Amino acid sequence: MDPSIIGQALELKDRPLDEIYQTLRKEIFEAVALHEIGHTVGLRHNFEASFDALNYQDEFWEIRKNSAPEEWAEQRLSEYRYASIMDYGARFNSDTKGLGRYDYAAISYVYAGYAEAFSDRVEVPSALKTLLKVKDYSEIPTLLGDEAAIKDRLYRPVSELMEERREGVLTNTRLLLEDRDQSSQNFWSERTVPYAFCSDEYRGDLRCRTWDEGANHVEAVQSAFNRFWSFYFFDHYRRGRGEIAFQNGFFGRISRVMEYLVYPWQHYVFYDNYDLDVKDDLLSASIMGLNFLNEVMAAPTPGYYCKYNDQNFYVPRGYVSRPNDDLCDLYIPYGVGRNMYLQFSNDYLYKINSFGAYYDKLFLSQSLVMNFTNFFKVVDESDRRRFNINFYRGFKREIINLIRNLVFSSLPAYYKSGASNVPDLSTYKASNFHYQLDDEGIPRPVNMVDTRKALKPLVGPDALPDSQETINSGNPRVFAPVPYNMMRQNLILASIYNSSSDDEETDMIDYLHIEELGSSDAREYDEDTVVEQFSDPYTGSIYQAAQTYDGFSIGVEIIREANLYREGPWQRAYEQVQRFPDEPNYQEQFANREFILQQYVELMNDLREIRMFVDDSRNQINISAQGDMP
Repeated sequence: MDPSIIGQALELKDRPLDEIYQTLRKEIFEAVALHEIGHTVGLRHNFEASFDALNYQDEFWEIRKNSAPEEWAEQRLSEYRYASIMDYGARFNSDTKGLGRYDYAAISYVYAGYAEAFSDRVEVPSALKTLLKVKDYSEIPTLLGDEAAIKDRLYRPVSELMEERREGVLTNTRLLLEDRDQSSQNFWSERTVPYAFCSDEYRGDLRCRTWDEGANHVEAVQSAFNRFWSFYFFDHYRRGRGEIAFQNGFFGRISRVMEYLVYPWQHYVFYDNYDLDVKDDLLSASIMGLNFLNEVMAAPTPGYYCKYNDQNFYVPRGYVSRPNDDLCDLYIPYGVGRNMYLQFSNDYLYKINSFGAYYDKLFLSQSLVMNFTNFFKVVDESDRRRFNINFYRGFKREIINLIRNLVFSSLPAYYKSGASNVPDLSTYKASNFHYQLDDEGIPRPVNMVDTRKALKPLVGPDALPDSQETINSGNPRVFAPVPYNMMRQNLILASIYNSSSDDEETDMIDYLHIEELGSSDAREYDEDTVVEQFSDPYTGSIYQAAQTYDGFSIGVEIIREANLYREGPWQRAYEQVQRFPDEPNYQEQFANREFILQQYVELMNDLREIRMFVDDSRNQINISAQGDMP
């Protein structure tokens, strides 16, 4: 349920379908007409109006004051959360309550020469306009005295306000010269109501965004994520739309979600040196974004799931050779579960009827590595690291953990040794990918995704190991595999964008490093370095990886798990097929085990190739920096 529309849904509940349709049609038409008439009389877009909490409609502050937070959705709070009809709202009902305060004030100023000011009863703080940008909106009533002061306004002639401002500036100058410690209580304060404004040319600035909803960044980010989950059937299915409209609409909405994953963290880094409410707001929104991305990557496919080994662990029905209806009793419906791949029509010239979760995961995961910042009104080439910002700069362990989970969840079997010398990232920030023994003693990677609320966060206090049992108590664990090519693309992007010669951090590529002995990528290590090796039983090629200083090398763990699989399931199947070469069951079992082992080898070779790409790009950068290349 989308909290932004649930209030209207409840109000229209049980009405005839045609009446519902006509009611919504009328409200939406009026909102669009008012917006376009606004352009006709000279108003431009105001994309900051959704952030202008001081000038929200009166009902917004009344609902907040008189209702408990859990009642705000049913009281339709979000529908009063805008200051101008000239903004672009996030929902169909975002601006159906008529003109906003900004619209009235702008028209009064332009056509009548009147501006809005607080009455003399309101104690307006100095620099109110600046405070509104750095304080959380919940503090606005306190800044002015109470909720009643927010709407205690009157229209006054602009000429009168300008003369008052001129005299006030002169007064403040005189007082400042007389009282240099600024202890005087007689300084003049601006009483004109400040309105937030930004138009098309500034779209993308911190508070200037289209299709957003919320009075702070946490609310805006949460609204975008709610929209992603709640409107699945509208966004991912054709529903009669043309080919281009459907595809452009889908990818356009995905790109909007990506904005909310990227901008909070980049701006947080920018504001990190300042003790401002907006900094904490941006950090919370950033953590929310990482956890949301973790939920997207862990979304299962819909259908029936079967219980394994009397544990509260389920795998897709297709993973079980002889499914039993008594054990296959967990059904994940459409919406909570999402098909992985495209669905096509049956036409001769087929069309895409539905986009799968593959595209959600593939595109949204790119947010982890996006480092291109776009801070408006800032030009500074002195140190490019100041404007080269992605999550790896602040959430290194979490990103390593997530990449590790993607790697092992893309393999058909993952043997978890439990050896004491194997680093376990879940002891630092608990993983969402866990492992459960199958009937042959081979653990398979699984996700805790009974519902999105049951999923363990990637970041935050609930991600700590001691809270694991509390969060997951009673919740089924559901296997959600990751396609290998999706995992490979994430490795490539993470290796390129999280590896830099500009800092002293251990690069992502070093955590993924695997080399082959005797080849050009082989290295020499001192005797104190922990090095793991794996020998391909067919080619004789020896792969090795060195442990990183912090013990979190993914390459080392891959080789250890490959060795455990070769020495365990693969070796047993090999010995059986050697003893009974004509037994079809043993031949089939060995073929399956051989396929799994070769996937480990393929992964090792892929990591070697990725390392080559990264090293080659570094060499090109170094050559260019020395002036040897144009």
